[in-house]
Amino acid sequence: MLAPLLLVATLVVVGSGLGLIVTGPQQAGLLLPLHNLSVLIWLSLIAVHVCAYLWRTSLLVVDDWSKQASRKLRNARWLRLGVNLIAVLCGAVAAILLFPDTTSWVVWSQTGQTIAAPLVVGLVLASLVLLISRPWRWM
Repeated sequence: MLAPLLLVATLVVVGSGLGLIVTGPQQAGLLLPLHNLSVLIWLSLIAVHVCAYLWRTSLLVVDDWSKQASRKLRNARWLRLGVNLIAVLCGAVAAILLFPDTTSWVVWSQTGQTIAAPLVVGLVLASLVLLISRPWRWM
């Protein structure tokens, strides 16, 4: 039920973030409030998602790696691991390549602007959503 919302929120966070890198703080316009709002929504949704699937996923991983498997299942296991490692490496490379473009935002944040407010509000909102949804009852 939350998956489509989480997907849309993720795309908006990433898209608005990339847009902010391109425009810089001086021409941010509506991108900055859009990014802040999407981060608030994304944090709440990802908190519920992680809590809902953390236990189940950890059991699946332990089960997958503790069993003796056929050659076909071993190959699938290594393929999953490889795909995840490639995804992490691609994210790290993208972060390294985009890092120089963030200089204007670092200067902007150090001249009295506040960036952390959406993060704090998002974490509080995520905590409230978790208390309301009580994902531990889903186990």
